[in-house]
Amino acid sequence: MPEALAAALAAADALARDLPITERTGRLSVRAAAQGPAEIGIYGEIGWEVTARDVRDALKPLAGRDLLVRVNSPGGSAFDGFAIYNMLARHEGRKTVQIEALAASAASYIAMAGDVIEMPAASFLMIHNSGVLAMGDRNTLAETIAILERLDAAMRDIYAARTGLAADAIAAMMDAETWMTAEEAVEHGFATAILPPAAAPQAHALTARAKAVLSGFRAAPAAAVALSTSSTPPAAPAQQQEASMPEAKVTQAGGTPPAPSPNPVAAPPLSAPPKASLTDLQGIVARSNGRLSSDFIVAQLAAGATMDTARDAAIEAVASAPRPATHITITSDERETVRAGMQAALAFRAGDRKVDLRAGPGRPYAHMSLREMARAAVQSVGGKPDGLSPLEIAGAALGLPGFMASAGMHTTSDFPLILGNTARKVLLDAYIGASSEWRTIARPTSHSDFKATSYLRLSEGPALLEVPEHAEFKYGSMSEKGESLYLKTWGRIIAITRQAIINDDLSAFTRLPTLYGRSAADLVSNLVWAVLTANPTMGDGVALFHASHGNLAASGSAITEASLAAAITAMRKQKGVTDNPIVITPKYLVVSPDKEFEAKKLLATTFNLPDGTANIVGQGLTLVVTPWLTGNAWYLSVDPNAFETIFVPFLNGNEEPRIEERVGFEVDGLEIKAALDVNAAPIDWRGLYKNPGA
Repeated sequence: MPEALAAALAAADALARDLPITERTGRLSVRAAAQGPAEIGIYGEIGWEVTARDVRDALKPLAGRDLLVRVNSPGGSAFDGFAIYNMLARHEGRKTVQIEALAASAASYIAMAGDVIEMPAASFLMIHNSGVLAMGDRNTLAETIAILERLDAAMRDIYAARTGLAADAIAAMMDAETWMTAEEAVEHGFATAILPPAAAPQAHALTARAKAVLSGFRAAPAAAVALSTSSTPPAAPAQQQEASMPEAKVTQAGGTPPAPSPNPVAAPPLSAPPKASLTDLQGIVARSNGRLSSDFIVAQLAAGATMDTARDAAIEAVASAPRPATHITITSDERETVRAGMQAALAFRAGDRKVDLRAGPGRPYAHMSLREMARAAVQSVGGKPDGLSPLEIAGAALGLPGFMASAGMHTTSDFPLILGNTARKVLLDAYIGASSEWRTIARPTSHSDFKATSYLRLSEGPALLEVPEHAEFKYGSMSEKGESLYLKTWGRIIAITRQAIINDDLSAFTRLPTLYGRSAADLVSNLVWAVLTANPTMGDGVALFHASHGNLAASGSAITEASLAAAITAMRKQKGVTDNPIVITPKYLVVSPDKEFEAKKLLATTFNLPDGTANIVGQGLTLVVTPWLTGNAWYLSVDPNAFETIFVPFLNGNEEPRIEERVGFEVDGLEIKAALDVNAAPIDWRGLYKNPGA
């Protein structure tokens, strides 16, 4: 490549790295410059305008980076809110949350994921209990109440962990639908700082859908409504500061109710008639029996109205305005009911007998085929499947763009999520239920990245020395040797095609995920047991099992009293890295199926010699038979939790496969990727012993 061209390409690459990256999904905005924290804006209703999937996709390229999360949201779906909170809480960079104007309901506990939570003086945070619009018999409603109680408990625990307030105090605040100004949020521990006016972010106006949610809260202060629905702060800020959260009898951990925050208002000149306060105007609205709204309060505050002029305006408004319709906050709509019902029905068909289809949302879908469920999923989001072929309906349900247009769909159905969740559950159940006997000789650990990690074999520690009177203590040191270990990634993709849906092929998301789940478990077993059979080279340049390590029999022999005694004795004689004795206690006798009954016979025999000599050599040993070993070789191992042997690192300690799904490009359907980040390697040879067998 010519030098001039290479230089030009290098300059272009440097310029591209310095340019900010801006993306937008729904009401989630992302801005990631080359330097400084990446910015994520959460504006709108949680679960519809800002979804957990949006946040997950936004965080993927930002791993390890500091975040500035801006929030102006009335909340929404509790489940999406919990998912977003968990993703932000797990994010490894420093997280600063700025509440631009409002963080209410689900948005309030999303904000709790921040390391720092900042609020401008003119902003509000609200906590309350979860709510739902439910219909059904007493069993269905009892189930709904139980779900709401669990949701409330989860929210309460998040708030309590952030604030340090007692759980009962938090519960009382949630019962009262408590609105907090920035000052009150900092005072009670829900926020960490109040932003000065010069640093306060410009609030993004809420969408019409988010405004509808906000208007359904029973105790929203007018100032909160005004701040959250307009990008320009309303006039008369002195009067707005008078807004306070509804009084709640809240007891802190110490038993003392928190004092109400002062809301000073400058006294008007004596020569002028007193202006109507926010409390006065709220009283007028309350007495109007729903004929006046918060807009009336904002208008009167902006006009500097007195009580007389405010009353006149109220009479005029009530006389000319119809009674407004009652707003109802719905946190679980028909779409969620359809999703929950289909997932329950598919889980039952996949073998989950904990699901009861006699009641609950799964009953209408208990006998539906996959093709019928796809049609129902299209209809649940306003699509029109009539006149479409089965393949076209399946394509629309899976979210394939051309087929969505044919069905008149303006939003993606939940069918890919339903299928993905079912496959995920089946796969994880199979993984968890598979054999994990490798834990008898190895210990799981956690790695935070894919870089090589060195593990030190520490000695038994320096000996304590006599210290004569007036003499100084002498320093000791730890002798150490190291083994290096790094993570590897393993994975496959499962495809659920349109054809599988048409054919009602349950194996697409029951049998295949089951096989992949077992395969993931087998992978870990393979990695661990291969350490014994491969006999890898250790950090000292010598094989794991070697005569110089004192853990390899000089010649192979059957499992007898003598050979087992020799193995135990060799392990007992192991030394620390400073050649001092250490305590090694063998716990497991590990054999292949070929040696199973030979081992059982020895361990089960009480008297095995003609002269009646007791067989005590095998006492205290537990037999482990694994199909990952073959042949005559047998091994002894200590308890890996008592002494280091083999380490099995997982990425961030996550021992279950991570599962992701997307509408496929390689296949005409849904792709589900299962991946596991894991490896295995020996850390210390002194807790293991091998006899080649005979």
